[in-house]
Amino acid sequence: MNPQSSRHLSTSARVHPRILPYLHPKPVPGPAKKWLPALAGVAAVGYGIVSYQESHRQYAAAQNALFELEETERQRQNKMLMDAYGDRSNLEELEKAMQLYDSQHKDH
Repeated sequence: MNPQSSRHLSTSARVHPRILPYLHPKPVPGPAKKWLPALAGVAAVGYGIVSYQESHRQYAAAQNALFELEETERQRQNKMLMDAYGDRSNLEELEKAMQLYDSQHKDH
């Protein structure tokens, strides 16, 4: 039996020195290495804050739009009621409003 065949592959394989530097990445030089995690953390926190502010701004804009829509609808209904029942500033409009009210509620 050949003595070379009983050896493990890792002990019998030759390592070529010219490719050895490519197997291990080059280390990051000095001070940058210790600041990278801190910078990544600051960037992540900054991104989170900006994202939160933008979503809050969009939510506030949607709430304002909804409030304006509700206000417009309320004004439209008030105008419709004023047209139907009058503003009751004189006796004639009040009598018309009472007649209209009575005619609507007699049907029900």
